[in-house]
Amino acid sequence: MFLQKLCFYGPLFALAGCLLLCTTMACNKQQLIKVDGIETLEIDKCVIVTDDIVVIDDAESYLALTETAQASPQCNGINPQFPSIDFAERTLIGKLTEVTGCSAIYFKEVYADPENDAYLYEITVTVESSDGCESTLQNMNWLSVPKLPEQYTVDFEVDVR
Repeated sequence: MFLQKLCFYGPLFALAGCLLLCTTMACNKQQLIKVDGIETLEIDKCVIVTDDIVVIDDAESYLALTETAQASPQCNGINPQFPSIDFAERTLIGKLTEVTGCSAIYFKEVYADPENDAYLYEITVTVESSDGCESTLQNMNWLSVPKLPEQYTVDFEVDVR
């Protein structure tokens, strides 16, 4: 008798658990707040940093990035230009993506997660390919965002389609 009840109720408990987990995950996503005022920055494509994630919150670190980039072999003879950023009001973030194809379209969103003291930077890359087109496409996905609040971190998610 016990085994019959377990066979009947077991799948119901598993289904209830899955629904609870999915609902909890959806609620967590709904608690994110879309950050307004994000700006895509046009920094020369030769500026690819050794770390694939960049969060710069002050002028001194930004100056170090510009000096390193200007001295790098990738930018040899290019003299990359860097936009002016007011670090009292803004934070620079970037995430290296690398895909193979003819071209790529990038969609970027930033969300605040006050519960976890974090920004979430979501990058969706749609790759367009055709026969004989196997180029490696790199992009640092530079953004200027409103000043990162004290103690906040930045989490990055990349979805390639």
